[in-house]
Amino acid sequence: MKKNNFQNHDLKEIQTFREKLENNQFALTIEIDPMKSPSFQFTNSALKACVLADAVNVVDCPMGNVIMNSLVPSIELVSLGFEPIMQITCRDRNSIAIQSDLLGAKAKGIDNFLLLTGDPPKLGDNPKAKAVFEMNSIELISKVNTMIENSADFAGNPLENKFDAFIGGGSFATAKNPEIKRIRQKALFGAQFIQTQPFFDLTLLEEFFKATKDINTKILPGILLLTSAKTAKFLNEHVPGITIPEEVISEIEDTQSNLKFSNEMLEKAKKLGFAGAHIMPFGNFKLAGNILERHHSLK
Repeated sequence: MKKNNFQNHDLKEIQTFREKLENNQFALTIEIDPMKSPSFQFTNSALKACVLADAVNVVDCPMGNVIMNSLVPSIELVSLGFEPIMQITCRDRNSIAIQSDLLGAKAKGIDNFLLLTGDPPKLGDNPKAKAVFEMNSIELISKVNTMIENSADFAGNPLENKFDAFIGGGSFATAKNPEIKRIRQKALFGAQFIQTQPFFDLTLLEEFFKATKDINTKILPGILLLTSAKTAKFLNEHVPGITIPEEVISEIEDTQSNLKFSNEMLEKAKKLGFAGAHIMPFGNFKLAGNILERHHSLK
């Protein structure tokens, strides 16, 4: 159990992210992006939004763009009373580095990890960087799960202390068979939760739920907040796995956000029976706070 130092209501013991999912209670996570900077500080709007979430994802150089690593902000979140989900990709580290990061993170109180393959460097701002990709996310999930079960490193060498962690994987926002098969594999090899790319189609969300409802893992569909139609069109053209329909783009053009649609998506995810939802503010923490506050007011 943890206490959140920034709760506006009376401080009380609350369930961890893991406990909430294991107790089949709808969980909300939010995502933060560290800056391309040697300094790090949370804004007030980010802190207020994080207070309303059950856990906070710290991304690991998404799209292959160089930003601060995911470890330092995760440590800062722990110190502030929040519960981080530290992202680790296979793109930038070999198996030795990944294990080293996991052990160091655990030593600083980080319990949740989202294990991803990672976007190729050619998509980012250092396109000539050499990728590692010693393994993919399914292999990494399997190896970390074995590490948890055996308290041994990837090569079978014993650890000096028990290693425990709550591990998850990612997914594209599609109900197509190849992706559903990958989710099944991740669950089979030890992923205890799945956070998806953002959905922009309520019908597709329902199809995805039907395709995954028998998989033994907790799934949190992604909801991306946008305030620029230009950005939405860019994501449509350049980011794999994201398709934003014209009606959502029209909402953004008319109201400078997709807040109405995002609220509908969150309500739909809860009604269908998903384990929770993952909010991606894209820097718009005020909007994220609005969605989270609305969700709590409707309980």
